[in-house]
Amino acid sequence: MKNKGFTLVEMLAVVIILALFGLIGIVSVDSIVKKGTEKAYQAQISEIKTAAENLIKIDGEPTWCSEETTCFVSLRYLSHKKHIKLNENGEYINPKTDKPFPLEMVVLVNKYGSNYIFEVYESLDALNAEKPGYLNKAKKNVVAAAATMYKDKGYCEEICTLNVSNLVEKKLIPSEFYNNVQIVVDETNQVQIG
Repeated sequence: MKNKGFTLVEMLAVVIILALFGLIGIVSVDSIVKKGTEKAYQAQISEIKTAAENLIKIDGEPTWCSEETTCFVSLRYLSHKKHIKLNENGEYINPKTDKPFPLEMVVLVNKYGSNYIFEVYESLDALNAEKPGYLNKAKKNVVAAAATMYKDKGYCEEICTLNVSNLVEKKLIPSEFYNNVQIVVDETNQVQIG
């Protein structure tokens, strides 16, 4: 009586077939994860746009936007005005990288009469790459927002005269962000950067 078993060729064929199924499964799972990550990222970008829209609708235009057809609002300012909720570490995590978005990321607000169009830029570098002529204006608007937050937090009274170093000290702006210029915030939160 002969013992029947699998030959080496049959065993190799089974191993190869199982490896192919495993590879197909890994590729499928990877594709599903990437699609989920992209959807989560797009949902966050949409949330940031909605927050900027709510800022304009509920709080009104920030003072540095009122006379302009184009202005910028930072993620930090949207958080300060409670239109974006940061996590317990004060961060807003990018699902693509699992790292925090910079709080100085900006939303470009374009006004067309009474209509607004909002564009989100992940960083000032991304803004500069796509629209290089807007970088200085974005930086000034981020500084204006930080100066407004400085006053809102009660660090000064009716008229504030301060420098960027004051904003850095209170962690309202990163130290490498801007030259140490003088900033004045008046009673109506009009900001002048000189």
